[in-house]
Amino acid sequence: MNQKELIEATAKTTGLPDAQIGKILTAIEHHIAKTVSRGDKVMLARFGTFEGRQRKARVARNPQTGGTVRVKARKVPAFKPGDTLRSYVAAGGRGSDYAAAWAKITTPRGRTTTAGVVRRSPTGNPTRSKATRAPMGRSHRGK
Repeated sequence: MNQKELIEATAKTTGLPDAQIGKILTAIEHHIAKTVSRGDKVMLARFGTFEGRQRKARVARNPQTGGTVRVKARKVPAFKPGDTLRSYVAAGGRGSDYAAAWAKITTPRGRTTTAGVVRRSPTGNPTRSKATRAPMGRSHRGK
C-alpha cells in the first residue's frame, strides 16, 4: 500500500475528504520525524514506537572492489512494533484489539454543522444542540 492508497482507505473508513486526510498524514509524518531527530521517542499505544538509534562507526567492504570502506557513526530512525500490532500480524489480521478499535472508527461520529453540533446521546442516537456562542470575530467578551 502506498501513501495515496492509505489516504483513500482512511478517507473511506472515516468519511473525511482525501485532502484533509492527506494534510493530517503529512502533519503526523512531520511531527514524528521532528521528534525522532531530536532524540525523543514517539509511542503510539498498541501500534508501536518510533525512535532514533545510534550506529557506531565501523569498517565495511565495498562489494564491487572488495576494498575496505570506513563508515561514520550516524543516527538512524527505527520502529519497534507494539504487542497488539505484532499479535495481529502473526494471526493473519484476525482477532485482537484492532477489530474493536476499527469498529469504533467506522461508526458515525459527531460533526460540526452551521446549525450546531451533532452529538451522540447516552443511548447512541444523534442529537443536535444549538450553537450557544457568537460566531468568531463577533465575540463581545470583555466589553
